[in-house]
Amino acid sequence: MGAFAKFWVKRTLALIAFGVVLKVLLGIKVVDFGLIISGWMFFGSLITIDDDLPGGFYNPDGDEPFPKFELMGLGAAFAVLGPLKVWSLYA
Repeated sequence: MGAFAKFWVKRTLALIAFGVVLKVLLGIKVVDFGLIISGWMFFGSLITIDDDLPGGFYNPDGDEPFPKFELMGLGAAFAVLGPLKVWSLYA
């Protein structure tokens, strides 16, 4: 497994574990937690997308590549959890 896949597996497992803890302690559904976190990260990345471009605040020299894979992963998580939440409302 590549470094990119390991990063996402670790991040996903950590978020799931945190969601399960919130479920046990506060009664928050895991799907709700996942939807909130993934939406927050995805839309937050879109709002600050110009900072990651070459010449932006976080990338003034243009040395860092654009984080397209990170955005695709966050968008995919949001795209999966959104319909799952809708399904859980009506199931």
